[in-house]
Amino acid sequence: MKIPERPQVKLWSTILSGRPYADDFGLIRIFKSFIYGSVLMGYILHMIKIFYTIALLALVSVIGPAANAANCRDVAAARIDVRNGAQILGVRSEKGAYGKTICVVTVRQRGKPGMRPRVVTRKFRP
Repeated sequence: MKIPERPQVKLWSTILSGRPYADDFGLIRIFKSFIYGSVLMGYILHMIKIFYTIALLALVSVIGPAANAANCRDVAAARIDVRNGAQILGVRSEKGAYGKTICVVTVRQRGKPGMRPRVVTRKFRP
């Protein structure tokens, strides 16, 4: 039985089918196992990626609120005008509409002379 010559077009089908050819030297079989190995490797990497993503999300959900509160403190210090006697009493971050984070800052504002100071809460996006 004569083994046919390999046209260049059929290269990939040959590689994937793993049929023996005259000028093969086992390369196609090696290449085929390499392709399957890379598919397996890709699957393993995909699983690792999924686990990594889940772990990262868990970490963010733990760290997120604390980081947001610190961020809010900076933003509050920048946004609230402390020059005219306003004092920042407390800063907390809350989940607002559509899952967005908002900063809730409690501020004591100096009132007019002879009036007692007002305590107000301001909300803004960090």
